Amino acid sequence: MLVGLAGLACRWGGRPKEPARPASPPSYRIEGQVLKPDSKDHSGTLVFCAGTSYLAYTNEDGSYTVTGVPPGRYKVLAQNADYKPAMLGDVTLTESAHETTQTVVLPNKTLALKETPGQQAERILCSVMGQALLKGESKADGIVVRVVGTDFRTVTDANGHYQLLRLDPGQYTLVFEKPSYREERRAVRLVSGDLVFPEPIVLEPLVDKEKARVLSGTVMLLDAKGEPLPSTVGTLVYIEGTARVALPGPDGRFRFDDLTPGRYFVTAMAPGFLARDRAEADLTQAAEVNVALTLKTHEEATSQPGTLLGRVLKDDPRDGLVGTVAGLVEIGATAMTDAEGGYVFNDVAPGTYTLVAQAEGYNPGALEEVVVQEGETATAVDLTLEKRRDWPRVLFSSPANGDRNVTILQAVPVMIRFSKKMSPDSLRAAFSVEPKVAFRLYAAREHPLSDYDRLYVELYGIGPPEAALHFNTDYTVTVSTQAADEEGLNLQEPYRFTFHTGRASVIGTSPPNNMTNAYVDPVMYRPVFSFNARLDPKTVTSDKLRIRPATGTAPQISLVNNPASGWSDVVIGTSWEKGTRYSVTLSAGIRTLDGSPISNLPYTLTFTTAVGRALEMIQTPPRRRP
Repeated sequence: MLVGLAGLACRWGGRPKEPARPASPPSYRIEGQVLKPDSKDHSGTLVFCAGTSYLAYTNEDGSYTVTGVPPGRYKVLAQNADYKPAMLGDVTLTESAHETTQTVVLPNKTLALKETPGQQAERILCSVMGQALLKGESKADGIVVRVVGTDFRTVTDANGHYQLLRLDPGQYTLVFEKPSYREERRAVRLVSGDLVFPEPIVLEPLVDKEKARVLSGTVMLLDAKGEPLPSTVGTLVYIEGTARVALPGPDGRFRFDDLTPGRYFVTAMAPGFLARDRAEADLTQAAEVNVALTLKTHEEATSQPGTLLGRVLKDDPRDGLVGTVAGLVEIGATAMTDAEGGYVFNDVAPGTYTLVAQAEGYNPGALEEVVVQEGETATAVDLTLEKRRDWPRVLFSSPANGDRNVTILQAVPVMIRFSKKMSPDSLRAAFSVEPKVAFRLYAAREHPLSDYDRLYVELYGIGPPEAALHFNTDYTVTVSTQAADEEGLNLQEPYRFTFHTGRASVIGTSPPNNMTNAYVDPVMYRPVFSFNARLDPKTVTSDKLRIRPATGTAPQISLVNNPASGWSDVVIGTSWEKGTRYSVTLSAGIRTLDGSPISNLPYTLTFTTAVGRALEMIQTPPRRRP
């Protein structure tokens, strides 16, 4: 969504005029004090009029002054990374013909600390414990596991184990991140007191580790005296010409991972500040480059300014609109949106701008060609941000795409694993097979092999010819975008995989191959070779059979059709010695009714007979009649 920012400069419509400056309109100064309950240094708190670019930072004693505020109604808010946001006042500033500058003093406000782990422990909390692995690596330490929308995060140990303790009950998304690996997400639902053990997550390499690049650095904000401010709240850092945007941490640090080799330009913007420099990072050879950016306050405008109005919306109506950062790229000006998503940029030099916006949990957005005329008010079109949604994905399937010689059984199992818990009804609507095959689908916990994130389907190898699997045929399984998770989020694109069935074959034996202590006899418990097709009796002859070591009597070979499947079983009858290891081989030459060969002949069954006493037939004495 975010468009390239490189090379976009403010385009001026000719040399600016220098008209006579009108008398300054009435304006207000909003003053007050915001205190931190646990510190003697109260500086660094951002105070702003929601929906405008009128703002200020508190100094060491907590005092602030927001200047140049025109008449109107404003919600004044305070924001600091370590404390809960606070409402300072809802003020109405009226026009006055007597004074050009008036002062409004708001009541002092003490910020509330964010809830501590000890306070959280007083409630019924939940925990998540699991494992995250790196594909192709024996160690899995250093994977960051964080909970979206919270401050919870941890790092895996060498074995990939992680713990997230004392979470509130609710629905969460876990994000698994490590430089040079593709980010993975997992949705978890926690009920009071839950201890959840998700299945292991495997991170795939994003790019060749030897080619991955890192661009990191710091942003420093300077006040009017050139002194550094302790907070970078509201600051945006972006790489020009890309969609890469970062919000620096409280210490001003930022980092871009998994960049391809090349030369990059990085810029920063913050409320009430102007970018002092534009840093270049040459990553053509270096694996990592660190840059430093410094922002300073705006300079006085030299031409008749204009005003820019607009709204930044969110595509999830459940999320509030206040506090989104909107910025004009070319001058580094930013504003914070109000409860309706509105923002105002006052005193904007005439020209053409790129407007960008960033909100926690949303993809960055941008508008190009935003024109501000000299001395006029422009209204930009609404910019709607798209939420970073944890869309469901297919992790793997069995058979895998491209598998060949898949053996036809009475019921061929198909397994499809998803990244999230899925809606069973949506999976039933989304599943299909071409050519058409009869099947039975199990979702959620309808079968021991199915679950909410695992679809299990049995494709029928028996039944009417038009509905059963056929030998030597390509089949394509499709899960359409009707498949949705429990939140109603659909697959973003259909998932398809194709497999190829094999030819007729031996599909099983009794006793199982390599069995020891196997009980067999000449009559009741005879060795059996099971096939997945009906055989031609003329081709099933004793010369196709070899037994080693030789038995005491001539072996007999017979053909029996399985009543359930209609397929054939070949049964071997002879006398067997106790405690002896036998190899029974069926040679090539056996054919199906249509003359097709058996793909896995010759086939050898090996077993060792039991040493115990032979089973005897005991006649039951007749019952006496009463």
